[in-house]
Amino acid sequence: MDVRRAEQFLAVVKHGGITRAASALYLSQPSLSLSIRSLERELGMTLFVRSGHGLVLTDSGRRLIPAAERLLESVAEAGRVMKEVRSLRTGTLTIAAAAELVDDPLAAMIGLFRQAHPGVVVEIVDSAAAGAPFRALQTGHCDVELSTEHTTAKGLTCRSLGTQRLLLVAAAGFDLPGSGPLPLGDLSSVPMILTPPGTPDRLRIDAELARCSAGPMVVCECGPREMIWPLVLDGVGVAILPPGAAAAAAQQGMTVRETAPPIERQLFLVHRAGPNPPALEALLTVIAAGDEPQPVR
Repeated sequence: MDVRRAEQFLAVVKHGGITRAASALYLSQPSLSLSIRSLERELGMTLFVRSGHGLVLTDSGRRLIPAAERLLESVAEAGRVMKEVRSLRTGTLTIAAAAELVDDPLAAMIGLFRQAHPGVVVEIVDSAAAGAPFRALQTGHCDVELSTEHTTAKGLTCRSLGTQRLLLVAAAGFDLPGSGPLPLGDLSSVPMILTPPGTPDRLRIDAELARCSAGPMVVCECGPREMIWPLVLDGVGVAILPPGAAAAAAQQGMTVRETAPPIERQLFLVHRAGPNPPALEALLTVIAAGDEPQPVR
């Protein structure tokens, strides 16, 4: 029994006959009669006894009423839920991102999105846990992925969020050569706290130093960003951090300097091509309106 037939069956019950039910449903009487007979054949039981006084419910028909009502209630509830999701009064937006991107720029981006749509829950999943870039997106485990990698993979749409400049952060009074932007070549003599080899930030920094024929003086390798912060604060070495973290460091009196040439990374928002969930469309609208955190150049 589908929704249409459940509705027709209950209409006949409510109105006590085919004629009035057909009028209420804007159907012809023969069409409704045929549909009810078809339902009886499908269920293998008689739902109404036809007498000179009209239609009378059989015991089977009476027992079918609660199930038919539950079916229509379930469909109505599904419609209400989908209406709330479409209107962004509720719903979930799942974003995949590497840990290095959560504090900057993802945190500010989510903050602006939540201000506009407080009923939507934002879930963040670690893109590295998927084992490969955009795997979580391609397998349907997230709606969108924030990445420093561009992709032309079939079925994915890649949107540029611009360039983000990374900055050198050191404890107040840490011995750094010169003033102003620090030449990358000079970093070969500066104790550095870096993420482990093979991580995106480490690959980026190693590549930039190699272009200057220099290598980093690594005194500490540390994966989680939250563990790098206290090491820098205690003067163990300097770190290369995104602008959000560098701004927070400056507020605590730490030294923040640019490098020459600058160390930059591209930011991309990647999602599946085709119709997007309402929450994702809302996020893209925020970005298109220029409300996302602006890349630091």
